[in-house]
Amino acid sequence: MLLNDWIDQVGGPDCAGELLSEKPRTVMSWYRFDRAPSLRTAGRIVSLTAGAVDYNGIYAPWAAVLAERDGVAA
Repeated sequence: MLLNDWIDQVGGPDCAGELLSEKPRTVMSWYRFDRAPSLRTAGRIVSLTAGAVDYNGIYAPWAAVLAERDGVAA
């Protein structure tokens, strides 16, 4: 599952932030691809979701967004 899909599933950035002990504003920055979760936070996400969201679900969309921003076909 993609991180953004999980955020939607749990009720949005406010609820996801509460579950992850993160500010909703931080979660929203991940959601909008303004910044990526740190590796430590990504580990907490994987653990909290019991693997439903894995590292690919967190960082693969980032790779696509960065490639698009750089003008590289993904």
